[in-house]
Amino acid sequence: MSGKGRSAKFFYVRILKKVNFFLFSKKNRELLIFLFFLFISASFWFMQTLNDTYDYEFVVSLRVKNVPEKMVITSNIPTTVRFTVRDKGTVLLNYMFGQSFYPITLDWNDYYNGSNKIVIPQSDLLKSIKGQLMTSTKVVTLKSEAIDVIFTKGESKKIPVKLQAGIVTGKQYYLSQILIKPDSVLVYAPKKLLDSLKIAYTSDIQIHAVSDTTKIQIPLQHIHGAKFVPETVLVQLNTDIYMEKSLDVPIIGINFPTNKSLKTFPSKVTVTFQTGLLQSKHITSADFKVITDYNELMKEGRVVLHIQSEPRGIKNLRMSPKSVDFLIETK
Repeated sequence: MSGKGRSAKFFYVRILKKVNFFLFSKKNRELLIFLFFLFISASFWFMQTLNDTYDYEFVVSLRVKNVPEKMVITSNIPTTVRFTVRDKGTVLLNYMFGQSFYPITLDWNDYYNGSNKIVIPQSDLLKSIKGQLMTSTKVVTLKSEAIDVIFTKGESKKIPVKLQAGIVTGKQYYLSQILIKPDSVLVYAPKKLLDSLKIAYTSDIQIHAVSDTTKIQIPLQHIHGAKFVPETVLVQLNTDIYMEKSLDVPIIGINFPTNKSLKTFPSKVTVTFQTGLLQSKHITSADFKVITDYNELMKEGRVVLHIQSEPRGIKNLRMSPKSVDFLIETK
């Protein structure tokens, strides 16, 4: 025998001796006996436990067949039905790991009555479930009530989308633009409901600390009996950062007689305001109009300045100086 063969034989003999020692040494033999009786006890306990009665919830799929192609279903049909049964543990284990439940399949033609709504009673769901259960099994609860299926034969119209949201920007930021894509959606519904729908509102959401361009997909608010296409819209929030800007604006006199003219010292005032960084590039002194009224000047004896017009989107507008010297000249 070669040296290699003797080494392998010697190795296996050593392994067998170690296994023999482990199994038949007094200490390990007692451990194995203990484990054996523990296994027997656990088996009896498990079998006894399975003979007890338990409640367990199952889920089965729900399908509606033979829906005409011209019908547009506008209400949500549940795709599953949840129910709780009571029986011995052995039976429940069979349901869980052995017997699988077939989907509940209902025929549209069994319920259609010519209107815009069919009703699938709870009793029909219960009947389909019980038909798959053993006689010893009791249905304790069925979580689905009667199912209303509302539909239309194609009546639809386009309505605008309106955002419902609480939006809080970060410090020094403001919302410069809100874009909704698409800005209108197609809605299907029975005629009476369709006529009453004017706006598709988004779900109410809260967005905090917006400081950069933010895009978010928002579902439309559900209306029972109506179906929106698409059912979600993309909302884009564009932000800008506030900055302060000052401009010199000339003072204009109004309601002066044709033979009189006004001179003020200084002839211009400085308007200071806050606006967005992007918007500030497009705002000039021509966007403001600072006036004083001749009738008010005669009554008060002094120039009273008013900002008659200003661009949209600015805040914290102020003017300096607030009073000026004046001279009325006769032409």
